Amino acid sequence: SKSMRHLPLWWNSMNIRSAVIWLLGILGVVISYAKFIEWATINGFQMLDAWKDAFSGSPFSVGLVWDLSISAVMLVVLAFWDRKRLGNRWAIGVALSTSILGVCLGLAFYAVGLSRPKEVETA
Repeated sequence: SKSMRHLPLWWNSMNIRSAVIWLLGILGVVISYAKFIEWATINGFQMLDAWKDAFSGSPFSVGLVWDLSISAVMLVVLAFWDRKRLGNRWAIGVALSTSILGVCLGLAFYAVGLSRPKEVETA
């Protein structure tokens, strides 16, 4: 649009979109890890107990945990199927961030990675 021509180069819709996606991905990590730390300070850092608690709550919360778990697997599978468009580094970034930090950040890597201009990866 005509009004966009006078804005700095970094202030375009793609950069704003990416910034919002990264912000939401990081927010998801912060909130989920805050809840995990809260649980861990009460129960100790026993990961098997954490998963047991996650899958033995109310039917509603167990359904959400299953949805999130299946979404995590699906996101990693999509990243590797789309690795020609993403590039190997971005696909690995999706897999690592999803498995270590959470689905929100993995989804941010995936969405921003797909919206980047296509480049030839050298490594």
